[in-house]
Amino acid sequence: MNTQESIKVFKIFLNLELKNNFGSLRRICITFLHELASLAFLFYTAKAFLPKSGLFQGNDLKSLNYFSFILISEILFRPFFVTFMKSFSFLKDTFNENRMFIFHLANIKWRKAYFAEVVPSFFVELLRAFLVYLMAASFFSLNNFQGFLAIFLWGLCLIPFIGGIMILGNSIFGLTLRGENYFFKIFHLVIILSGAYFPLATLPHFVQKIFRLLPINPMLESVRLSFTDQSMITWIGSFIYWGPLMIGIGLIFNLIGFYYISKTTRLGLLKKISGEEL
Repeated sequence: MNTQESIKVFKIFLNLELKNNFGSLRRICITFLHELASLAFLFYTAKAFLPKSGLFQGNDLKSLNYFSFILISEILFRPFFVTFMKSFSFLKDTFNENRMFIFHLANIKWRKAYFAEVVPSFFVELLRAFLVYLMAASFFSLNNFQGFLAIFLWGLCLIPFIGGIMILGNSIFGLTLRGENYFFKIFHLVIILSGAYFPLATLPHFVQKIFRLLPINPMLESVRLSFTDQSMITWIGSFIYWGPLMIGIGLIFNLIGFYYISKTTRLGLLKKISGEEL
């Protein structure tokens, strides 16, 4: 499958995803109302209950309420959570239902098929996340150009970083029974403990030290700073340092994951049998 054919397949899957999610006025309205209701629930729950709890103690972003604090995490990570399960589904079906043998007979590289099926879902989820941001800006006053710029810049770094984690996780857990559930829980727990839904100050001191070393925590703190009244200098330095590091780590994870999958699954067996480079 050459590049032009890969693009055609990508367009087919993208059109299918768009049609399934936004193919009619009815579906668009349902999506809009669903996201708006979710935002309203989060907003009023945060406003009514959380200020009275100790969950938000240690927050030094005085002008950032809990609704904005948690919504930033939702916008950043939600597209990856959905794509994560799509990625696992593709690779598990490919290696467990003889699709790899079909790819081999049709001279299709499985990596191209992977991106053609998984990436369209990610694009659609990005659109949904952007819709959530627009609604938050319109109805709940989460409107800040610096904040939008920070989300955009960090999002570009998150794509290879979390993409690499997904590939590496697939290569390790993907062929085990319920492996996707185990890895998803581990992955989600790391994000939670990195400060996605509450400040690290609420955690034990030794846990804070561990998770402050992960790129996710500086990224979240940088984006949240961008939504305050402080200047760009307060958060852009963190992006300049951690952003390229996240991209580099992501690329390394991608290379390791693809290599491991190729060598330890049926793809590796097919290579040995055929003596060909897929």
